[in-house]
Amino acid sequence: MLPQLIAALFLLENHGLAQEVKLNQSSPVTVAKPDTTTTPKSMPSSSSNFNVSQLIRDLLDGYDKRLRPNFGGPPVNVSATVFIEFIGDIDEINMEFTTIMYFRQYWKDERLKYNHKGYKKRLAFNPEMLKFIWVPDTHFPGIKDGLKHDITDTNEVVRLWPDGAVLYSMRLKITSQCPMNLINFPMDKQKCYLNIEAFSYDDQELILQWYHKNPVTVSDKIQIPSYTLTSYDHYSDTEDFSTGTYSLLTIQFDLTRRLGFHMIQIYLPCYLIVVLAWVSFWVDREQTAARIAMGITTVLTMATLIGSARTSLPKVSYVKSLEWFLMMCFLFVFSAILEYAFVSYLVFKQREEERNRVAMRKKHDEDKASEAAEVLVDNDKTPPSPGSRPSSGQEAVWIPGKSQVETVTRPGKCRGSKKPPSEDHYVRILNTVEFFSRLLFPVVFVFLNIAYWLYYGGIL
Repeated sequence: MLPQLIAALFLLENHGLAQEVKLNQSSPVTVAKPDTTTTPKSMPSSSSNFNVSQLIRDLLDGYDKRLRPNFGGPPVNVSATVFIEFIGDIDEINMEFTTIMYFRQYWKDERLKYNHKGYKKRLAFNPEMLKFIWVPDTHFPGIKDGLKHDITDTNEVVRLWPDGAVLYSMRLKITSQCPMNLINFPMDKQKCYLNIEAFSYDDQELILQWYHKNPVTVSDKIQIPSYTLTSYDHYSDTEDFSTGTYSLLTIQFDLTRRLGFHMIQIYLPCYLIVVLAWVSFWVDREQTAARIAMGITTVLTMATLIGSARTSLPKVSYVKSLEWFLMMCFLFVFSAILEYAFVSYLVFKQREEERNRVAMRKKHDEDKASEAAEVLVDNDKTPPSPGSRPSSGQEAVWIPGKSQVETVTRPGKCRGSKKPPSEDHYVRILNTVEFFSRLLFPVVFVFLNIAYWLYYGGIL
């Protein structure tokens, strides 16, 4: 009896549940659904209770990305900001520089407004959103190379506000040209420019302008090896082409070159080489090998420094300040060799004169001996009469071995004999040349260096 009662109760319970499900399925108002006709104030603002995907589909429904905002009306205003993260790779040979930046553009597209749909929060999208909406086609005139960073993913973001404001931000690496005037190199100051311009739309359709808040910012952590970023500025302008007038934004970087590298690598070695060339002035002029070796070594070292310095500079038609300095040092080093060549010539003339004096003295002695022999022979044949006077250039000499007086020629009184030049003539010239070389070379070099640094160093 008990099992039958339990079975009857089970059948009655299942029948009641089936009737309830049937009533629920036939009732049209028992499931709460969001009413899209309600006012925005009554809509929930939480994304957890709002179908954002449906909102995006509604915004893009009928959206034509080929048409700019305000098409057929006033030009669209695009505001830009730039955050400079890195400046470097400033190349004088190719006249270029590299920057890494965050480039952001702001504009308003009324077609993307959704504040009337009840959702009040900002929307952020990955780069896939760029396939469906209009974006400005700004470009960077004058760049040589550029890329978008894609580690770990493409560094781009699109943000959308309820009033239709759009932000498009991306991280870029740009290598741009930087024409340089290197007349004062390496004490020069350069101005490098980064330009941003609209490509397809002229100023009748798109106006490119700087954002009102922090338009250009440079990271305070930037360290440029060879330069100091003294200042930077930004301004806007227009540029005329045959196709129209286009908006142009410009960032100007004022760079001052640091002198430390060139001072250590070029200026100080040149000074030491020039001083080494002057050391030869104190080396004995008879030490030909030592002075020639020092002169040749300094000249070759200067030629090597000049060659290495020119390899790091562009081939320009004007002479740079560094080249003037190198030529000045080379001339002083080369002049030291010319000075010793002149001294060597004087030494040669001195030795030649000494040889001539020795030869003349020897010939003079031989002439005296032969004349004395001739006088002795004549005296043997014709003795001098008492009271006779010796002829000019002769004198009477008592000869003890012969116990008689003989007439002989007086030294230096022969007819036709020449007085040999003074032995100190070339020595005085050599001493004078060496003295003025030791004095004038350093004085003139110091004077020219003072003029060089005053003029090119910017003091004047």
